[in-house]
Amino acid sequence: MSAPCFFVCSSYHCKNRRIKHKNIFLTGRNIFCNPSCTTDEIFCKWKKRRSSATLKVPPLYLASIPTWNELENKLSQLLGNNIYRYRLGEKQEDCRVVIFTDENLWCPFTKRICFQLEEKGIPYRFWYLNMFKLAPWYKDINPRCQIPTAIVDGEIVVDSPVIMKYIEDKFPGTKPLMPKNMTRKMKEDLYDFERLERRISNTWLLWFKKFFSEEQSLDSFYFTLDRVEEALRIYPGPFFFGEEFSLVDILYAPFMDAIAATALYYKGIPVRKTGGLFPAVEEWFDALSRRPVYQNIRSDEMTIIRALPYQFDHAEVLPQAKRIAQRMELEMRNIDISQAKNDPFEFQSRLLASSKLVFERTSMLEKLCESLSISPQSTELTNLDIVLRLLSNALIEGCVSMQDVVLHNMSLTSRCLNVLKDVIQVPKDLRYPAFRQLVAYLNLMMNNINTQPKA
Repeated sequence: MSAPCFFVCSSYHCKNRRIKHKNIFLTGRNIFCNPSCTTDEIFCKWKKRRSSATLKVPPLYLASIPTWNELENKLSQLLGNNIYRYRLGEKQEDCRVVIFTDENLWCPFTKRICFQLEEKGIPYRFWYLNMFKLAPWYKDINPRCQIPTAIVDGEIVVDSPVIMKYIEDKFPGTKPLMPKNMTRKMKEDLYDFERLERRISNTWLLWFKKFFSEEQSLDSFYFTLDRVEEALRIYPGPFFFGEEFSLVDILYAPFMDAIAATALYYKGIPVRKTGGLFPAVEEWFDALSRRPVYQNIRSDEMTIIRALPYQFDHAEVLPQAKRIAQRMELEMRNIDISQAKNDPFEFQSRLLASSKLVFERTSMLEKLCESLSISPQSTELTNLDIVLRLLSNALIEGCVSMQDVVLHNMSLTSRCLNVLKDVIQVPKDLRYPAFRQLVAYLNLMMNNINTQPKA
């Protein structure tokens, strides 16, 4: 059985969502040259049908639709032979670290280990588990049946803080993630920071599990967040140890991301952009977002928000948060092409997003047919195939080309693009920079379709 693609395995409504995946991933460490973008001449038909005064999106270009083989060749020329790799490693034997985690990569405890490994440049791979039906053999590895579990050079290590400290000691020749020559005060503060991280994460978990009343939970949450604000002010600089990024920041990052997204969406409580209520927390988030490795391991808001009901039975939007949730639904994944162009690694990210579409096209087309209730024998399958090829080529070339055969069935094309946009999970399916490029070009294609005159 071939490994399911991100589209198949990540759909929140897919009966096959819990299929075990193949342990290969797109690399985030390739260095690319950015050739000038080649485009065809503007097709004059579009100028006649729409005046430039009403044109709100880049003009459409007419180009021959590349075949899948041609797209593969383009990517091979630009990416070389390293399109698919284990994370940070070219071969399985390069990966000294194996991480057992949930198959959707939702676990924040796992993400902090990934963050550490990628900062240190240590090759690793995942072993995905169905957490709703754990295999009996996993209990022999971790008697508590919790995730993550790491196997480092054959040694089994459990509990994410323990794993992180073990990795720090096991790989002394890699980038150190703790301050050198720590004073006694710094060591005491380190202990307090670790305790505070457990407290803020537990406060959030108990809040969403409804162990206490909403009022009690909110008071406890604000009290703990105030302690985080105070901790970030101890040393001058944006991080917990001042200007020096450390393992402590990695420890906090995944949970603080989850807290910021879910507290706003489900409870109507902002953690960021609070009008100066938590300035040190805001500065910490901003400094974190400027780290390239963080961009590779972070989730987007929609992935975090939609994952929550699978983890908590009581995940519901409070009445006072409904307007905020509705606004977030409109704004999430509404990435404009101009925003995507501002990415300093735009070209690399576009290629990674395109390669995901090209090399997993078979599974994608099968699932698109299922989601859109299209028979595999239908002529509509041809339209779906063309949509994927046009999108893949747009990501490679950096511009959008459309064909009459797609515009003849604009409704199907729009539905196809919306389904693709809706089901992507970050960072499991695509890393955040590549995800932004994919969604930006999806939106651009949908905007172009929506501005076409009705037949």
